Amino acid sequence: MSKAFRSRPFTRWMRRAGARTIVATRMAQQWFFLYGFEKNERANISSAELKALQEYAKTLLELDAAQLAAVVSTGEIMEVKP
Repeated sequence: MSKAFRSRPFTRWMRRAGARTIVATRMAQQWFFLYGFEKNERANISSAELKALQEYAKTLLELDAAQLAAVVSTGEIMEVKP
């Protein structure tokens, strides 16, 4: 099982600004942005928030292609293309 959570700055300039992102991924096939915040707004997420995000990530990562397309079509999540 892959590590589902990685906290990384958006870009080099945001690293200086102190932004954190939390994403879910499995073997880099799909990436889901879960949460982002600036470090000057808060130091970190709570244990309860982490647990909730992990459960949400698990749900997202278990979706097959048809289920994912259905969720995207409802507007619950949004696909971002490069």
